[in-house]
Amino acid sequence: MNVTMVQVCAAFASIINGGTYYSPTVYAGVMNGDSLKERAIAATRSNVISADASLKARSMIKEARQVYYSKSDKSGYEVGGKTGTSQTIVNGQYSNDQTIGSYIGYGGDSAPKYVIMVQVSGKNMNMQGGRDAMPIFTDISNWMIDYLKLQPQQ
Repeated sequence: MNVTMVQVCAAFASIINGGTYYSPTVYAGVMNGDSLKERAIAATRSNVISADASLKARSMIKEARQVYYSKSDKSGYEVGGKTGTSQTIVNGQYSNDQTIGSYIGYGGDSAPKYVIMVQVSGKNMNMQGGRDAMPIFTDISNWMIDYLKLQPQQ
């Protein structure tokens, strides 16, 4: 599989946002002092899964986080995510000693407001998504909730 983290995040976002894929936009525009001088080209969009399938997938992703990792989440917010651990290729062979850990998730109030993907790796390191990448996701997610001034849900 040969995709970038931005592509994975865009696909993940379409799964949790109701089924609409938006092509990634790297910047919103060019600033001129305090005002937006030039807007970026609008992202293309398409429906990739049904709203019902998206809701079910989001529910499963949220439940997976609640079962294993929710103790560190801010109370009153919807947060979900999924771990990933993969072997790396060393000298043309899969290595059991060098792995990449990843965690992708979302957070928000009554609806998803952001997607975060964390990937950790290193030479001769055995990384795991849940052990190594997930805590980084949690720190960033909790910070994003404050930064976006999201309101907790009852």
